[in-house]
Amino acid sequence: MRTPKTITWVAFIATIFIVAGCDQNNQSNTSGSGETSKETGDRISAKVSDLKESAQKTATEVKESAQQAATEVKQAAEKVATDVRQTAEQTTASAKEKLSSIKTEAQNLIEKTTALINDQKYQDALNSLKQLSNLSLTPEQQATVNELKAKLEKLMSSQVVTNTASAINNLLKK
Repeated sequence: MRTPKTITWVAFIATIFIVAGCDQNNQSNTSGSGETSKETGDRISAKVSDLKESAQKTATEVKESAQQAATEVKQAAEKVATDVRQTAEQTTASAKEKLSSIKTEAQNLIEKTTALINDQKYQDALNSLKQLSNLSLTPEQQATVNELKAKLEKLMSSQVVTNTASAINNLLKK
């Protein structure tokens, strides 16, 4: 990131100014140039003021960079949240459609099986029940299927008894 480098450079430059200012102060005092300690203090104060302004400028830049980064992160998070919400809504709608389709298919097979039992087409009704076993059923549909199975078994066993009795009667009549 740019900010830590800037702070490092500002600190380095400030150190150079301070060292240079102290070195010049020692030279001027020893050389007898006539610079007073007030003038030296004013010069150091000006350099400190410059450093302070530079540090404030750097701090402002850091703050602006941080605010910009925070804004970008917030926008990215909002976009991700929106994308996730839309995907969830689409998935939920798709699942509801599929479930509705399965319920409708199951209900149609249940009605078909009931009609086949009423028409005494027991083998076709048995095939429909087998198809129903491959579907996911609601508890109500499962209960209806169980009732249809029991009814079909009862009717098929009574039909076998009737057919057997009829065959025996036919044999006895001859």
